[in-house]
Amino acid sequence: MTDEGNLWIKQRYFPGRRITIVSIRLKAKPNFLVKPVEVFSKCNIGILSCIIQAHPDRPFVRATIFLDLTYSTISREEIVSKIMSLPGVREIELLESPLTHGEARLVAFTLGEIQDLFGMLRNLGSGGKAILFNMGYRAGYNLADRIAKFFKSSERALEYMMLYHESLGHGRFEILKYIDEVECIIRADELCECMGVKAKEPNSHLFRGILTGILSRLWKNKVLVEEVKCVAKGDDHCEFKVEVSR
Repeated sequence: MTDEGNLWIKQRYFPGRRITIVSIRLKAKPNFLVKPVEVFSKCNIGILSCIIQAHPDRPFVRATIFLDLTYSTISREEIVSKIMSLPGVREIELLESPLTHGEARLVAFTLGEIQDLFGMLRNLGSGGKAILFNMGYRAGYNLADRIAKFFKSSERALEYMMLYHESLGHGRFEILKYIDEVECIIRADELCECMGVKAKEPNSHLFRGILTGILSRLWKNKVLVEEVKCVAKGDDHCEFKVEVSR
């Protein structure tokens, strides 16, 4: 992220504070967060928020933690080194946050409630699906338009936006392939739009629209997004293929 981006974030949301996101993948044990929290405490690092994504049948969990380094003298590199040395930690990424829910008003729905809303729109047929797609497109494009200037790399900007949607509970996302302005493949686990749904065809219209909007803005070109795998039709995860529209 650019220095201009860092300055804007701090002035807008956290004047004078060092706010960072750490994303950790580690073995799923009852006390899996104890050691990382001990490291943060010893280094005088504050924890603002923590989002845990886990499944009883999976050996690993992912913890996305918002940290306040204002009163700590530790460097970002030292944090990565200390956490990676802990038993059970498989990977860690430390990110300077371009996005925050800080002053934004959030409106929460349960998964059941949001599925009812999705179902109502799907029952409208092609018109309802078009509404979902266009809602997603507008949201994705506007999000990318707000933050693209803070990144020197479109791939890095995409990673941040996937983490942003992950932090909102929309699912767990992984970029499997990325060729700038050519092709991208994104895996989505536990995508809220498709969980608990049974269908004969791919079910995602909202998130497919979000990806279309994001990549259209980042690549400054029209893109085609296809959901090639979907849990709603029996796959073990959702997967989206993005290509420049020809």
